[in-house]
This record gives sequence, C-alpha cells and structure tokens, in this order.
Amino acid sequence: HFVVDALSNTTMKVDYDSVVEYGNTTTFTVTINDVTDGEVTIWIGTQNYTAAYQANGVFVFETPVLPAGTYDVNVTYTKDSKYGDMYRDGLTLTVAKHDSYVLDVKVDKAPYNDVTNITVTGPANVTVTVKVDGVEYTVELNESGVGVKPLDNLTGGTHTVSVSYGDANYTDKTDSETFTIDKASSFANVTVETDVVDAGDNVTITVKVPTDATGQVNIKINGTDHLVNVENGEATLKFNDTTPGTYDVVV
Repeated sequence: HFVVDALSNTTMKVDYDSVVEYGNTTTFTVTINDVTDGEVTIWIGTQNYTAAYQANGVFVFETPVLPAGTYDVNVTYTKDSKYGDMYRDGLTLTVAKHDSYVLDVKVDKAPYNDVTNITVTGPANVTVTVKVDGVEYTVELNESGVGVKPLDNLTGGTHTVSVSYGDANYTDKTDSETFTIDKASSFANVTVETDVVDAGDNVTITVKVPTDATGQVNIKINGTDHLVNVENGEATLKFNDTTPGTYDVVV
C-alpha cells in the first residue's frame, strides 16, 4: 500500500471590513486557491460560524448584528481531499458604538389644561429618558424609533424638555427644546348679594373664577380698586362704604 500526503502549497485569503458600526453586518470572503470542497469555519469571539462555498475556492459568510466591542477572529479550513487543514489567526473585528443615529425631541404644545404631546425620535425598540423642567419620565420607542409622552400637568409659561440616550451599543446623545404653554382662557362670574341696599349696609360681592386659579381678583367699584385673594375658585368682598347712589362694579 502507499499514502498520498495532502498538498500544502495553497493559500488562504480573508477579506472583510474589520470595523463596522453597531447595527451593521460585515461579510467575510475567504478565498483558497485550487479547492472545490472542504469547510471554512469562522470564529468571532467565542461563537463559530460556517462559511458557504460559492465557486472557484470562494467561501462567503455574512455576520449577524453583533454587540459593540472588539472580537478576536480565527478562520480554519478543513476536510479537503487534496489539501491539509489551514488556519488563520491574529485577526480582529471591531463593532463600534452606533454614533450616526438621530435623537430628536419635538413638542406639540397646547394651552394650559390641555394635553401637550412630547414626541421623541431615536433608535428603534429602546427606552429613553425625557426630562421636563427637571422632572424625569421614560418613553419607549417603537420599531420605527418613535415614542410619545402626553402631559396634562404643565402650567402656563416657559418650559424646557430634554431627551437623552446611550448604552453599550449607542453613544450618549441629548437633545432639548424650550416651549411655552399659553394660559387658558379664563372667566369671572360676578354675583352681588342684592341690587338695592340701604345706605351704610354691607354689600357682599362674590366673584367665581376657575377652581385652580390663584392670585387676586381686582373688584373695581366706581373706579376704586379692591384686591381680593382667590381661595378655592372664589373671591369675596364685603363692601360697606355705601352712600346713596348707583355703583358700577367691574372685575
């Protein structure tokens, strides 16, 4: 009997993008001259994958989306009837954090007592942090990278909203916007205790305003101001400086 040794004068060429951004893949093209069969195994970190044979000694494998980090890469070739096993090490693959994504916050503002919607655009299927005047909320972004936080507790005036995100796969980013909540339309219902009183008697004037209103009501009687504090949506004035005549009441 006799033994035919496998030839060893072939070469292995490995082509791939050694640096990719998270969310992208890279394709390994392994070229081994003068082979028509065999198996190519690609080790990326602790995970191994099999490259598919194409033709003319070319094997191809596209990676899945890998977490950010740097991986050792080893490539082996086995099971050819003509050539011995081949091994290529010392390679690396770097998956950089995703930095080209957009993080954006927009406010669809509404007047006081209405719902203001805060819309965030960013990476898909993540949870971001939104702060409104320092108060923190979490917003889940859907598969399209959009999430909405409705708020109905904003007072009239100027507010600042900011959004921030970053994790093991995405670089830290922030965005902010300043917006103004317009005051709601108010009302004041005036009730006078009686239309006619005797000189020297007290007259009670009651003004009803929105129940969450604060501050003071100015009750002007014949041009004279009377400032009355609002409590529980009402301001009450007992007017006793009555002399004969007709009085105009303006609130």
